[in-house]
Order: sequence, then structure tokens, then C-alpha cells
Amino acid sequence: MATIHGAAALITRRVKLRGHGFVISGPGATRNADITQPLDESKIGSFPVDFRRSMFAGEGPFNVVLNDTPAPQLYIPTILRINTTKTGSGASASDQFALSLRSSGTYDFVVYWGDGTSDHITTWNAAATTHTYTAPGIYTVLIYGKCQGFGFPSETGDNVKITNILLFGNSIDVSFGTPQAFRGCSNLTIVTVCDTPFLPAGGDLGSMFLRCVQLTKIFHLRDWSFRDGLNNISYVFAGCTVFNSPDVLAWDTKNIRYMEGTFAQTAKFNQDISGWNVENVVDFINLFYGASGFKQNLGKWWPRTATPVVWPGGMLRMFGYVDLNSVGTANYDGLLTGWTGWNAGAPGAKGLALQPNVFLDAGVSHYSSPEAAAARAWLISTKGWTIVDGGTP
Repeated sequence: MATIHGAAALITRRVKLRGHGFVISGPGATRNADITQPLDESKIGSFPVDFRRSMFAGEGPFNVVLNDTPAPQLYIPTILRINTTKTGSGASASDQFALSLRSSGTYDFVVYWGDGTSDHITTWNAAATTHTYTAPGIYTVLIYGKCQGFGFPSETGDNVKITNILLFGNSIDVSFGTPQAFRGCSNLTIVTVCDTPFLPAGGDLGSMFLRCVQLTKIFHLRDWSFRDGLNNISYVFAGCTVFNSPDVLAWDTKNIRYMEGTFAQTAKFNQDISGWNVENVVDFINLFYGASGFKQNLGKWWPRTATPVVWPGGMLRMFGYVDLNSVGTANYDGLLTGWTGWNAGAPGAKGLALQPNVFLDAGVSHYSSPEAAAARAWLISTKGWTIVDGGTP
């Protein structure tokens, strides 16, 4: 459901809601009035509209007609803070900033460089994508329009010059293709946005902040909304060695299917994400690979759709290779008994619904309780799981 706010000044006035066109019509529609009305966006048709002003009492009915005519795309700028003096592999000169645009992208935007100049960019390799300032320093760069293909897949270039994100907007499409929008921004310490990224259905956040090694906080992170179809958060925070934000606890993850490497090599991350809904996740590979600080009990999770054995060794290789991590004995006991719903010496409905033939790599974690040992043995003998761990202490 969504709410339209607008004015019924013209019988064919159009307002935009998620890409659809609306026509406001009905007796009295030529008179101005503020309207607010919840609509079911999944349907095409005519819907009654209630007007706030009492002068329309007895007039109407008024209608909002949802049709298939696309409304013009409305853009919100993306705003970056940069420091041209930061250097790194493939970076431009100390008085320059270069936009990293992929050849597979689509571009029609204006970039305001923060020094009173601007350029209109329509191709990925336009000369104007590299800007030279009159003096090195800190600038605020604003991108307005369609920029679908911005990112740093090779972790080289001027990613090192981005020190803050002031507004996500929707001009830079952070979910396009293989996203990696801010991958390797090693000098990005804090994201002081006043909004959340636009995350469309079918989008992908893979590697969005991969190896942002100084990143500690993202404003409004708790408010990120994962719609139906946006299902990939793989490697979003991998390599963010000092990241440990509790804001991810508020995420609604029921639509997520891919969590490969989400917190890999995050040495400080240790938030209790046991409340996440992972029932639809199929890929947990290396979720906590090298996350040496993570010591939480994930027994409340129910990885019922985890895919059976595939490379490398199954979808529950969540702690990476055996010599790198341990979640602690009590937490590992809780994981084994929790996932199987172990009770009175037998698995519960949760365990019976688990996929067979899964590879679980629990690092060097130890189990100790009789219940955990029995649950582990049942997973191996009955479900055909392969389990690598540290055994009993």
C-alpha cells in the first residue's frame, strides 16, 4: 500500500508512484484539493479518492486511475565527499577526481564537481568523467540523473578518494548488475546520509562496501528495506575490519536468499543476529569466514533451504576454513541443538525439514553437551551432512 499526495487541479493531472501513471478524474476535479489515499499498487484499475477539504462534501466520487503509462523517472542526487589528495592503485592525480563507470552501464546525468563547474555525462568513457581542480583538496561531488554502472569492481581507481557519502539518492544505482558501488573505499570512515539506498525488487547489494577497512557507521542503516526480489547481501561488509554496527539487528531478512561472505573478515563484528529470519537463505558460504570476533549463538536460525553440497563443499561453509574461527563451545552446542530442534533425544520438526547432504564447516568450534553430540551425530547419519569442526574439547 502507498499514499498519494497531490492536487486535483486538472482532470488529467498525473502523479508518479513507483513508475506507474495516475490520472485524477471526477466531478469537481478542476478545483484544487489536497488528497491522501492508500492504494494497492499491485492492481490496475480505478480507485475512489477521499478529499480532505469538506467543501467537496456530496461531490464526486473522485477516482485515481492506475494505468500502464510510465511516469517520468524522478531522480534524487547522490552526493559524495572526496579528498583528491588521497592516493592508491590506479588513482588519478592529486588535483583530480575520476568517476568509475562500467562499459555495461547506462548514463545520462550531470555531475557537479563542487568547484562551481559541471559536466553532462552520457557515455562511460567520456573525457569529462575525470575532472581537474584548480587546487588539491576536499570537495563535495553531486551526481544527478541516471548513473547506472558506477562502481569499483577491480578495487582500483579513485575509490580511495571517497571519504563520505552524504546522500545515497537514486542517481547512482547501487544495486545495478554486479554492484560493488563503494568497494575498496579504504578511506570511507563514516556514511552520514540522511536517507537509505533505493533498493528495488530484483536489485543486488553484493560487495557494496567490500574492504572499506575504516568504515564504522552508516547512518539509517537500521532502516534499510529489502523488498521482495532484492535477495543478495553477499560480501556487503566483507573486509570491513572495524565494522560492528548494531543497526543490522533491525533488518528484516525474510526475503534474503544469498548471504555468502556477508561478514567475512570483519574482525570486530560480534552482534547478536540470531533474530534474523534465514529460512529462505540458500547460500551461507563463508558467511563468517575469518570473522574472528564473532562469538554468538545462532541456534535460533533455521537454515531449512540451505542448498545441498555444491562448490566449495556446500552452502553451510559459513565459518570458512577450519583453522580460522571458532564461535565458542556453548554457542556451537546451541547451534547444533537449535537447528535440529533437538528435544528428549530426538530431532524436532525443524531438524526433519533440513536439507540433506549439506556440508557444515564450523571452523575449530568444539561441542561438549550430550545433546549437541547426539544432534551432530543425527545430522551426519540420517541427513547425510558432512561436518567439519574441532570435535570435543
